Amino acid sequence: MFYRRIAITSVLLFLIGLTGLAYVIFNTLPTLGPRWLFFFFLMIGVSGLAMPIAAFLNYRFQGDNGVDTMDIIRESVLVGACVDLLVWLQMGQELTGTSAMIIVVGFILIEILIRVIEHSRWKPNKE
Repeated sequence: MFYRRIAITSVLLFLIGLTGLAYVIFNTLPTLGPRWLFFFFLMIGVSGLAMPIAAFLNYRFQGDNGVDTMDIIRESVLVGACVDLLVWLQMGQELTGTSAMIIVVGFILIEILIRVIEHSRWKPNKE
């Protein structure tokens, strides 16, 4: 049941992002509004693509501890934000290999720190 919800959500996000990107690319001029729509639909589409991968990795490495849906959503949104930032820098021709690696490592460190903070919080027994 859990994976069905993740699959449906990711497919919907990907299709909305893909159709929105196609509309923005083929039917609009690159002014300010459509440019923001491009980044919005790009983030939705990439988040939809990253969601099943994040779900698989969480299930694979957390196994017995259980998989939290909010962790999967947060990780897929972080991937979308990272790709948006990289595309934005590339459009301005400011992206280099070194800066791309620094940005990706920075997003990975943000996720690790969020995990450490969540793990360190005290949770009473639910018995």
